[in-house]
Amino acid sequence: MSKGEELVIEDSLLKNEQNNINIEKNSTDIPNNKDNNTKENKTEENNTNEKEKKKKEEEKEEKPKRVTYFQLYRYVSKKDAWLFFWGVFSSVALGWATPLMINYMGDILAIFMNLVNYNILKQNTNIDNDTELNEFVNIIKSNSSSSNNQLIEFNNKHTSLNFTSTIQSIEQIYGNNYSQTISFRTHEAIWDDLKKYLIIYSSLGIITFIVSALSNSLLDIFSTRQGIKIRTLTFKSIMNQEVAWHEKNNPGELLSRLIGDVSIIEGGLGGSLASIIVNLTTFIACYIIAFTNSWLLSLEMGSIIPILIVIFVILIIFLSKYTKKLRDIFAEAGNIALEAISQIKIIAAFGNEDNESQRYKKQLKRARKYDIILAILMGTLLGAVLFIIYCSYWILFRFGTKYIYEGSMTAAQVYKVFLSILSGTSSLTGLSGTIASIAQSTAAAGTVFSIIDRTPKINNEKGEKPKKNLKGDIEFRDVCFSYPSRPEIPILKKISFKCNAGQTIAIVGSSGSGKSTIIQLLERFYEKESGEILIDDIPIENYNIPWLRDQFGIVSQTPVLFEGSIADNIRCTNPTASQTEVENASKDACIHDFIKSLSEGYETNVNERGLTLSGGQKQRICIARAILSNPNILLLDEATSALDNKSEKIVQDALNSVGYNRTTIIIAHRLSTIKNADIILVMDNGEIIETGTHNDLMEKQGSYYNLVKNQNIALTNVDKEIEEQDEQEDLYKMDDDQVPGIEHALSKPVRNSVSISEPKFNSLDRIKKAVNHKTVASISTNASLLEKQEKRRSKMMIQNNNEEEEEIEENEDTDAAKALLKKDLNDDLLKNEEEFSHVRVFKKMHWRRYLNYNKRYWFPLGLGLLGTVINGIVTPFYSYIYAESLNSFNEHGQKLLEHGYFWSSMFIILGLINFIGSALQSCGLQCATACLSYKLRSRMFQSILHQEMGYFDEHKAADLNDDVLESTGSSTNSSGSLTSKLNLEVDLMKGFNGDIADLGKEVITIIVCLAIAIFNSSRLFLILAIVIPFIILSIYLQMKSIRNKNELIRSTFVNSSAVVSEVFINVKTVFELNLQNKYINKYDESLYKPQKSLEHKYIKSNVWSSCTSVAKYIAIIIGYIFTAKYIDNGTVVFAKAYTTIEAFNIGIGSIISIGTIAPTYDKAVEAFGKILEILDRKSKIDPLDESGIKKLDQDSSSDQAQIQTEFHQKEEFFEGNITIKELKFAYPSRPNNVILQFDEINSKIEIPYGKKCGIIGSSGCGKSTFIALLLRWYDPNRGGIYIDDINTKDYNLKWLREKMSIVNQDSSLFNMSVADNIRYGKQNATQEEIEDAAKKANIHDFIQSLPEGYNTIIGSAGTSKMSGGQKQRIAIARAIIRKPKILLLDEATSALDAESELLVQKALDEFSSGRTTIAIAHRLSTLKDFDYLIVIKEGKIEEMGSPKELLEKKGEYYSMVKAGNKN
Repeated sequence: MSKGEELVIEDSLLKNEQNNINIEKNSTDIPNNKDNNTKENKTEENNTNEKEKKKKEEEKEEKPKRVTYFQLYRYVSKKDAWLFFWGVFSSVALGWATPLMINYMGDILAIFMNLVNYNILKQNTNIDNDTELNEFVNIIKSNSSSSNNQLIEFNNKHTSLNFTSTIQSIEQIYGNNYSQTISFRTHEAIWDDLKKYLIIYSSLGIITFIVSALSNSLLDIFSTRQGIKIRTLTFKSIMNQEVAWHEKNNPGELLSRLIGDVSIIEGGLGGSLASIIVNLTTFIACYIIAFTNSWLLSLEMGSIIPILIVIFVILIIFLSKYTKKLRDIFAEAGNIALEAISQIKIIAAFGNEDNESQRYKKQLKRARKYDIILAILMGTLLGAVLFIIYCSYWILFRFGTKYIYEGSMTAAQVYKVFLSILSGTSSLTGLSGTIASIAQSTAAAGTVFSIIDRTPKINNEKGEKPKKNLKGDIEFRDVCFSYPSRPEIPILKKISFKCNAGQTIAIVGSSGSGKSTIIQLLERFYEKESGEILIDDIPIENYNIPWLRDQFGIVSQTPVLFEGSIADNIRCTNPTASQTEVENASKDACIHDFIKSLSEGYETNVNERGLTLSGGQKQRICIARAILSNPNILLLDEATSALDNKSEKIVQDALNSVGYNRTTIIIAHRLSTIKNADIILVMDNGEIIETGTHNDLMEKQGSYYNLVKNQNIALTNVDKEIEEQDEQEDLYKMDDDQVPGIEHALSKPVRNSVSISEPKFNSLDRIKKAVNHKTVASISTNASLLEKQEKRRSKMMIQNNNEEEEEIEENEDTDAAKALLKKDLNDDLLKNEEEFSHVRVFKKMHWRRYLNYNKRYWFPLGLGLLGTVINGIVTPFYSYIYAESLNSFNEHGQKLLEHGYFWSSMFIILGLINFIGSALQSCGLQCATACLSYKLRSRMFQSILHQEMGYFDEHKAADLNDDVLESTGSSTNSSGSLTSKLNLEVDLMKGFNGDIADLGKEVITIIVCLAIAIFNSSRLFLILAIVIPFIILSIYLQMKSIRNKNELIRSTFVNSSAVVSEVFINVKTVFELNLQNKYINKYDESLYKPQKSLEHKYIKSNVWSSCTSVAKYIAIIIGYIFTAKYIDNGTVVFAKAYTTIEAFNIGIGSIISIGTIAPTYDKAVEAFGKILEILDRKSKIDPLDESGIKKLDQDSSSDQAQIQTEFHQKEEFFEGNITIKELKFAYPSRPNNVILQFDEINSKIEIPYGKKCGIIGSSGCGKSTFIALLLRWYDPNRGGIYIDDINTKDYNLKWLREKMSIVNQDSSLFNMSVADNIRYGKQNATQEEIEDAAKKANIHDFIQSLPEGYNTIIGSAGTSKMSGGQKQRIAIARAIIRKPKILLLDEATSALDAESELLVQKALDEFSSGRTTIAIAHRLSTLKDFDYLIVIKEGKIEEMGSPKELLEKKGEYYSMVKAGNKN
């Protein structure tokens, strides 16, 4: 024994003696002791109150602050600021285009009025000479005395002119005061003016094209960059937060923030920003022009603005409020989805797919409610806005005609004021959608920016980074600690110990005693409450956290692997390590041979969390990772808990050699692994109760002695004699063969001594004969393939819940699914069609399916479509009323007033109709969309949950149509990717109903407008129609330019989500391995990689979009030229020509609108296709399939069961006899790597009902695969598993799983209460049953000690608030409460301390009585009383028999037991 050890033991003995003296003193003074207790209680109460107060203050600080719109631009860089500047400048210039056009249109209108006057005078006077006609007009306008002489003289020159009748005609046209109203310009001057303004108009069109392309492109690029920057900053901030913060924020919620919330923020910066600038500029400029022409009429029309502002304020308030609520709800729903998909095996095992679906739907129903409220609010308010705007038209024409009549304004001035106020007010209307987007973006930014701004309570950037590595002296001095999530429960109570450099300290104790907490405090996951933690005599707070963690080599209790190759997982602690170093570390960890056996070796992708690897394989890879880091301080938290005895011996030797002369802290429940430790600390309830070496503590015969005693494996006397006789020989063999990476050579396999008979397959026939009985359900093996496919897919489409309305929909969906399945013969043709689908501009829409999904919502859809039709008709009629109103300005006298009053009243009627139409369209369609979104999300989630496990293991290369897109990487069905699809695809679909309605409205508008144009002047229409092909070509090229843009955005989100979810789920592992920067860079790369391609597509699409806008200018120019010509030659009158031009322009505007709707429509169609891919995917192992055998429960005590017993043979009862025969299996993701393959010698296993069978073998030999196949997570490639002589494939899957219960190696609990987690095994369990199961699992007392008891929330997988042992005991209680026929235990007690293991194992032994039990365990002591043991080696049965028989054989089992004893 070293001097250091002696000193530590002496100190411990002195402390114990001092404690005994203090106890004796205190026992003599009882009253004083009571006073002390009172003081202590008061102190504890004060501390508790302070903690609660502090907790409330922290919660208040965590609340997101309100964000203004301008604060959205807080992260703009200098480079992006220039983009922003030129984008805003272009938007301002674009905003001026409409007001300038209006100003010139007023002048053009005056020109046309002059032309009309010219023709009227020419026709009535028959004077062809413009000079003479001008002279005549000047004469009749003159009131001077010489005018009569001039008139006589003029009449003498033009004898053909009937002066009297001419004057009478002029009076009839212009009124009695014609001398004041009549005007004249020569024909040449009129055309010169027209040419001048048309040139200006053309220049304005070119400028508009340029600034429109610049504005949209620059601001789209700007918003994309800002979105990426906000995402990266948010992710970086999340990565810098302390673990306690992550415990409060669920991974799914954070993922939702990064995708959904930032997308909303991005939407408020790009198109919304351009829209708000253009509309505001247009509004201001239009009102400036209006006021310069008539301030009085402008003020009268502007009286509606305060009303509009009030409506917009109301809109913003409600939008901000409900948007925040919606984002919070979707964040919660996202967390449920992420958790469920990541725990899919447990959900499938316990048959809780529908319960998880209901849990998800519960959140979606809340979201649907707020969506409907917003739909009604938006529809009503926007309809009111349109009505108020039409009221302003009534004001203008009512008062405008009056001012023209009074002579205070000209028609051109009124026209300019009208067009200016019209455009300005329309700009305000255009702001309504933008304001909604902005309100939503500021609401979403509140939470996101609060994450970015949050200062972590444990700062990773501060602290010293010594040039030299740590020596390894570790000391705890009176350390007290409580978890921030449960501050009222003390975890560590004045812990003190010292570990000198190079020493090994082992920490043992019961589960939840605080062992792992010590390591977590060393890793700086949390801050201690009091005391000191010193490393090399320096407070731990003084060190830089990343530097400090680099000094540690860590293997935690739960092995965590990341997406990527095995080599990358090993190398993540030492990125510069060579392949040789990686392989050497793997050899030391006893995993090299397994890796080399894989088809891709070290480059094999382990997928998310290493789902297809066994626990032992994952743990050995993690050990190799720790070995490769070559640390100064080694922290081992149950490092070998998932290994078999032999592997543990080899790996433990490797760890001992690595830990030689290094400070090592070991937490272990297998006490054989720590008996050589320099110091052993025994903990109980947060206190160190014993300290010393293994020998010293054994001599004391205290707590440690009892722990060791409980773990002893006692060989029989016969075994001991055999061992003594062959000890030297066996030792020699072990020394010679048990080298890291090389497995011990075994003797020739022997036949199983257990009698195994052939399965009684004739019993299946007998059961099929009883198919008429209601209790037995079977499916005919001779059914046609098409029929099976129809049944399975139709079940896929059915929502399995209790709502009557959903049941109605299910039948409809079933019919639709069956109809689609009849086309299965054309699958190859469809696949070929899909391969070349990218050639199309528009994606193919599955209309029948879409209409079928909307069938239930026919009423809101009907209202929405009615509103769409109304709006579609209103717009063309508006053009007609508008043209007639303008034409009334050509009238004079009383007729001017009559026409003005009449047509102004038409605007009020039109406004009421438009209010009704807009309200119906918005309310109806958005309500239907809310319901459809709910249905699609819930069904997608349900479909995902019902897929077979192989679906989640898929890792496929990106299959994209654009070479640029291939750089985005690969596609996986990871939990993060699938969760992001639930959000992304449905969000893209949300606007589809609106897009269809808008398309329908625009089509109606186009048809009616073109009809009006043709009706008024077919000749002029045909000339104007030459621009239509140009517009259609521009739209086509615009759509072609954004080909695959949607897929690029989708793949970017999916890939980045996979990175994020992986980190958030395993956040503690990421922190302890210092992988934050690696994943920050990985996330940045996933966002920045496709950025250039996306920006290029934005530019191209916006250029073609601007081309379509220019077409409007071209149409107006052509229209004005030919209108002037036709008026000149009398082909058409001005009113009909202007009506034709206005109707055609509105029709052109609708065509252009279709061009802007088309991209979002195409995006939605593509998203719907992706949704159908998930909904229609046929699960290869589908729990929704209702076919299959359902047997009677022999234990049933119901009267019905007793009556039926008389009519059924024994085989019709479910017992639990298991036969496994001729098995061969490889995981679908690794088909070339065979996991299980029975040979001819041992080709069959039989486990009779009520017997207990243990499956043992080295890590990764295929033990856990047996359980996976029994539960039908997977199906074997060959052979079969039979229960009661019936293949498990022939049973009803859901019913079969109800007869089984599992406790797996990874406890896999959910972020819900303790009671709900236990109830997960039996949904209708009472509280009494829950507590009884908890007592049997030895966890009841701990649960009761929690402040919230059974209502305590456990936390998410990566940030659980309980120790591994506590979680595993809850998982055991979950299995016990199910009362299954078959109990499956996969390392059920691996995370438990010896005492808890003894109690729980006893409970499991009692519970397994009368049940078929299959257990996998590396602690062979837990299997010593089992009926049968099966030893698996390299996927084959090595030997079978009872424990006694196998020990006598001295085979593989014997060597494993002996290896365990020597540990």
